[in-house]
Amino acid sequence: QQSAPVSHRVSLLGLVEQLAAQAMAALGQLPDPHTGQRFYDPELARDAIDMLGVIQDKTRGNLTPEEARVMNEILQSVRLLFARVGRSAMQQAGAAARTPPGAGAGPEPR
Repeated sequence: QQSAPVSHRVSLLGLVEQLAAQAMAALGQLPDPHTGQRFYDPELARDAIDMLGVIQDKTRGNLTPEEARVMNEILQSVRLLFARVGRSAMQQAGAAARTPPGAGAGPEPR
C-alpha cells in the first residue's frame, strides 16, 4: 500500500530547507522571523549545518535523484556560506583588534 503524498511543508526537502534557512539566519543572511533583526550565531549555524549532514548521511541511497541533488546543493551552499561569513567575521575582528582605541571614532565630545 502506497502512502498519501506529503505536502512540501512537511516533506524531507521542507525540513532540509528549514534547517538551511536557520543556518542562513544564524549567519546574518536572513532576518530572524520573530524579531525581524539579523544576528550572527556561528554555533547555531554549525548545529543546523551538522544536522543537514546527518540527514544526508542517514538518507543516502533512499532519496530520489531530485531529492539527492537538492540536498547536495543546499548542503554545499550553506557550508560555503559558513566558511565565507566566518572568514569575513575573523577579518573584521582582526581589523578591530588592530585599531587603536578611539581611532576613527570622530572628534572628541566637548
